Amino acid sequence: MTENKPQTIALLGGSFNPVHYGHLRLAVEVYEALTPDRLYFIPSANPPHKPGLGMLPFELRVEILHAALQGYPEFQVDTLEADRPGPSYTSDTLAEYRRRHPNGDLYFILGSEDFLGLDSWKNWKHMPDLANLLVVPRQGTEEAEFEEQALRLWPTAEVMPSALKDDKKINLPAKAKSIYRVSEAGCLLYLPLPRLDINASLLRRRWLEGRRIDFWTPPVVVDTLEKHRELVERHWK
Repeated sequence: MTENKPQTIALLGGSFNPVHYGHLRLAVEVYEALTPDRLYFIPSANPPHKPGLGMLPFELRVEILHAALQGYPEFQVDTLEADRPGPSYTSDTLAEYRRRHPNGDLYFILGSEDFLGLDSWKNWKHMPDLANLLVVPRQGTEEAEFEEQALRLWPTAEVMPSALKDDKKINLPAKAKSIYRVSEAGCLLYLPLPRLDINASLLRRRWLEGRRIDFWTPPVVVDTLEKHRELVERHWK
């Protein structure tokens, strides 16, 4: 299925094991900065960097994600990675979105920590041919690190300070700082936004210890974990 009118679509991938306020607040910040037509949460079915280590079943992570997003129609869950065998590679997911939306303005959201290790990902070099990479730094990550990594990975990337403002092919967030044109199809954008630094592994450990994880994740997530306590304990222990 393809759209008649090009749309701006933001994509937030992750294991969501479980989803927490760090993920949700990041989605809100990007949504307000980019104003996309849609923002998709894409849970990884078989994360290649986390092969089965303490991972809740895909169906349960999706159930928890749907519960957390109730009341937010601007956010949707896409389970397309469950339809593919083998590891869930981001490049394959972006290729599928580009197939679905050949003229769409696609943005893949990356934390700076992932961007700095991007060259360990499959087919990373061609990702900007499929979507713009929107890099949101953690506190303390400097813009210079982003620029250094961008030029190390794509030495021919061109700095695009103001030229993009008149480029009808890209919906430029007003808060974007450094912008690099990597190919005709895509750019790298450094977008400093407020981020909640929540450690999912610490959240899981605290839950297993019987300690409260309130204010790290929505109450409905806590309730769903409790509802499936036996299953969650079996995978997190």
